[in-house]
Amino acid sequence: MSFANPTKIRIGMTASFLGRTYRVIGRSVLGVEAVGATYYWNEFNLESPGGTYATLVFEEGSSGGNWRLFEMFDPQTPMSAEEAAGKREGDAVNLDGTTVHVTRVDRSRVYAVAGKVPEGEAVGQHAHYFNAEAGDKMIVVSWTGNEVEFYTGQTITRGAVASAFNLSGWARFGFALTGGRSFLTARVLTPFLLVGVMGALLGVFWRVSRVPARPPAVVVFQASPSPLAIGEEGVLDGHRYRIGSHALVDVGEVGLRFGRHEYELNDDNGNNFLLISGSSSNASHWILCAPIDPSEPLTPRGAGGVSAGQIIKLYGEPARITKLFRSTIREVDGSPSQNYTTGDILYGFSGPMRSNILMVRWNASNIVWFKGTFMGDAQVRAAFPRRADARQ
Repeated sequence: MSFANPTKIRIGMTASFLGRTYRVIGRSVLGVEAVGATYYWNEFNLESPGGTYATLVFEEGSSGGNWRLFEMFDPQTPMSAEEAAGKREGDAVNLDGTTVHVTRVDRSRVYAVAGKVPEGEAVGQHAHYFNAEAGDKMIVVSWTGNEVEFYTGQTITRGAVASAFNLSGWARFGFALTGGRSFLTARVLTPFLLVGVMGALLGVFWRVSRVPARPPAVVVFQASPSPLAIGEEGVLDGHRYRIGSHALVDVGEVGLRFGRHEYELNDDNGNNFLLISGSSSNASHWILCAPIDPSEPLTPRGAGGVSAGQIIKLYGEPARITKLFRSTIREVDGSPSQNYTTGDILYGFSGPMRSNILMVRWNASNIVWFKGTFMGDAQVRAAFPRRADARQ
């Protein structure tokens, strides 16, 4: 396995982020392991002349690279490693006066280092962490043993990264085209070469495009058996519901594919809601989604143009899009109001809000907006105990 730098960013380069000048002093390759596969990303260690540090993160994407910038901070409300280890997806966290919700809990491993990396970081080292988000705010809490570190971050565009490193001309064009990936590993250039773009450089690009690139690993999680049954009735979040239908859905994101269960709930007034079991690799939490009419609706075509990091306002409340996904309906039981059938494909995006999560899904002819609320597994089991009791 090669851990060569996949980007055009090199140790020794300087950049300006948030009004502060940094120099790249090191690079680390980290990853998370699951079901026999590993998803990797690169972290560039940045140092300012004043001795402050920041981390520039690069992740492979389907159309190039995605970038995030993190800075360490001291929380107003301290959190021990034991408290951090007790957090689960959906939990509320307030470290600096703003409430965010945990969106991922995992463990990373360091696979390679170059240059000067954060103190104590070494190949083979593991660290536990969780991500928490709300709107455009992003928090990462990482701990090894009893030592806990806190980071605040934001998604930044490839254009902003190119500007920060003062790239211009062809260097800036190439950076924007590939998302920051090195031309030597940027397979996205191939279609442009085939249609003759930059014909004068065709020979050069053809030679370098033959250098193989490591495709991003895809982590796959299988769905467990359905924990709920059609026809069950129960009270959830103060409202009585009946499970009207069930769908087994295969969800694909960048570097991740997982199965999950989705249930259509019908209340006493004939309204339909969506109850989702697991939004990523962790199926131990649920999201109760209520359909909404947005103040600024999108067409399916317009929704397809939304990108990760983009801010969408819902009734004046911002939601920063963090996930783009494709849902494939594998099995359907019952008669869902949306009339989805086996094999149907839906595209979607989602992002955290202050206390909820926004999710939008569409196909060629229809688009549905949801405002979701995180639910604990115990809460859902208590509401619909019949099948849950059978699993004990």
